Amino acid sequence: MAVTQGGKGYLGYMDKYNSAQGLGYQVYRYSTEQVKSGLALEQILKRIG
Repeated sequence: MAVTQGGKGYLGYMDKYNSAQGLGYQVYRYSTEQVKSGLALEQILKRIG
């Protein structure tokens, strides 16, 4: 999601996140910096075992 996303776009993303969670998915959000540094992958791997 772009940081500059307006309120309407943000609400659309919230709806998608809620729908995914309602279907049993686990939703995690990471910044570009967290992905590039490897932090996101490290945390996801810990969570899935």
